[in-house]
Amino acid sequence: STRFRISYGIGICGLPLIPLKFLKIEGFASMPLTIGSLTCDFFMFYLGLQASKYGWFNKSLIEQLDVHPMILVCFVAFEGIAMIAMGRNIENWWLLLVIISGMFCLDMSLLMLVVFQRWANFETNVTQFLAKGAYGVYLLHPIVIAGTTQLYLNVPIEGINVRQSPYFYPLGFVFVTVVSHMITWPLSYFLAQLPYLKIIL
Repeated sequence: STRFRISYGIGICGLPLIPLKFLKIEGFASMPLTIGSLTCDFFMFYLGLQASKYGWFNKSLIEQLDVHPMILVCFVAFEGIAMIAMGRNIENWWLLLVIISGMFCLDMSLLMLVVFQRWANFETNVTQFLAKGAYGVYLLHPIVIAGTTQLYLNVPIEGINVRQSPYFYPLGFVFVTVVSHMITWPLSYFLAQLPYLKIIL
């Protein structure tokens, strides 16, 4: 429901991250700790388990909404525009930005689920492979991305990761993205085939 998304978005994906601002903890192992991470990661994983348990995706999400889908689109658009506007003067708007961003996490996630259920609800060998590894990727990607980032930053790669180069950050983004996907998806798929783990993943 809309009340659920707003309250839990603010209460789990937004406000709990405020202490990090005062403690000046902006990251962990090269991973940013910001609105929509950490507490929200665990909460969204829990919601995924609940969705599987109670069959939320077995029927149309649109039918389960308490508002018209376009109202949800308007929510997401308003929250996105507000975040951009407040982000330009974050020192004055940081508290409201935290609240809006927390709401945006759940609203945008639900909107993506609605869109993909409606227009991308088909199955191929590729989607089966991705589905098998999806939860594993969700759990493993922070470790893999952090490790790959450290690799790029600390292991010299001839002609590529030269800090003085104007291409240092764009190449780093491409390197970390490609290598992380090459590691995470096969590893997650493999783990999902193992006894015991395949029940969870």
